[in-house]
Amino acid sequence: MPAEMRVLDNKYSKQNDLSKMDKSELIQLHVTLQARLSKLEDTNIDLRAQLLSVTEERDAFEREALTGANLKQIQEQIKQKDLKIDEMNNLILAKERQIIDLQEMCTEQGQVAHSKSLAIHIVNRRLQELDAKQVNDVATETTDLFDISGTNSTPESLRRNRSRSPHRSSPGRAFPQFRIGGNSSPPPVDPAEDGCSSYTTETQQNLDGTFKKKRKKVNFNIDINKNDGNDFSPPQVQSPIKKQQIPSSDYEELITENDHLRQIIREMEEALQFAN
Repeated sequence: MPAEMRVLDNKYSKQNDLSKMDKSELIQLHVTLQARLSKLEDTNIDLRAQLLSVTEERDAFEREALTGANLKQIQEQIKQKDLKIDEMNNLILAKERQIIDLQEMCTEQGQVAHSKSLAIHIVNRRLQELDAKQVNDVATETTDLFDISGTNSTPESLRRNRSRSPHRSSPGRAFPQFRIGGNSSPPPVDPAEDGCSSYTTETQQNLDGTFKKKRKKVNFNIDINKNDGNDFSPPQVQSPIKKQQIPSSDYEELITENDHLRQIIREMEEALQFAN
């Protein structure tokens, strides 16, 4: 209360002073007050400008703070993306290694298949060669002399055969050429390898069938010394050959072919086991 009373007293005293002042003094006071007012307005403008600059600085600082936070977030996101990229690269490398392994397996399988086809081709060719052999269990010396129906029979060959014939005055005599037939015993077989494959058994069966088809049942033995004088009796027909002996050369050849086929079959089975 005392402060308010003092303000009122000051105002009342100033009014009394203004009433006592003359016109010139009032004009001078007015000019002074105008100058002070203009200064205050200038000061107000300066303060507003400073306030505006401070506000702008504050906004800029806030924006920088937000930008820094955003940069941190962006940096963290970039790190996460880098980690994901590394994981994807590792996955791609693993897939590439798997693809390379699969390509190697495919190459090995192709080589195994090629080896199998080649081995089967070799076996089939050997079987065809064995089936195509001309096997004559019983032959005579008169075969080449009297067989003129063949395509290769020429006068020169007939003369050459006649010159090589030991008995020109006789039709000839029969002599056997022994081959492996169905009655002959096969070579010994290893029990461990007998059940590995059926190629050897099929080969033996094919050979036996071929020999059975081409084996003759009779043997002609024509002896000119027995037909003396006017005795023109027909030649005697002997019984079929009951016992045959295997020549060592044919036996060794068949043993060699059998071993070769067993080796091919063993290699094929080893290749199949390696592939599996």
